[in-house]
Amino acid sequence: MRYTQDEFVPRLTRYRQLSTAEETLLDYFDELEIHPEHIEVTTCDSEYKDVMKKITEMVGIPKNYGLSPEEQEEEDRRKEEERKQKAAAEVAEKKRRNEAALAEMAAQYEEWQKNLSELKRQEYELLEAHALPLRNYLMKYVMPSLSEAMLDCCKIKPEDPVDFLAEYLLRNNQQEQQPA
Repeated sequence: MRYTQDEFVPRLTRYRQLSTAEETLLDYFDELEIHPEHIEVTTCDSEYKDVMKKITEMVGIPKNYGLSPEEQEEEDRRKEEERKQKAAAEVAEKKRRNEAALAEMAAQYEEWQKNLSELKRQEYELLEAHALPLRNYLMKYVMPSLSEAMLDCCKIKPEDPVDFLAEYLLRNNQQEQQPA
């Protein structure tokens, strides 16, 4: 608790008095019966070949704790298989989405065709309703005169039937307009 600079030195001397044996790192290894080796390192060997040789003799050759070449090859094969499966799953998902989109488009097209046929039917009915008065007028006033003119045209067989019909209709129209 009291770690001031003035109190540090007395505490350190008290600690040294209480601990009778001087324990060092070397003492720890001696207890475990591991005896350190001393290796001279000189500056004249820049690549430290002698040092590395002595270490290799004492410890053994370096070990690779990674995968062996066979295991690495198997791992690569497994990863490639997983990648292929993912790619196949993505292709299948894309195909499913495309099929769903096509099905939706087909349903929309069917509905559009149904609406279009309904619209055509309604337009036809509307045109029929608008044409009814004109049809009644034609049937009442034009068709009797035109039918009579066409019968006379068939009997006489003129060179220019259109001109004959036009003159016939004009002549009969004038006769109907004059009071009798």
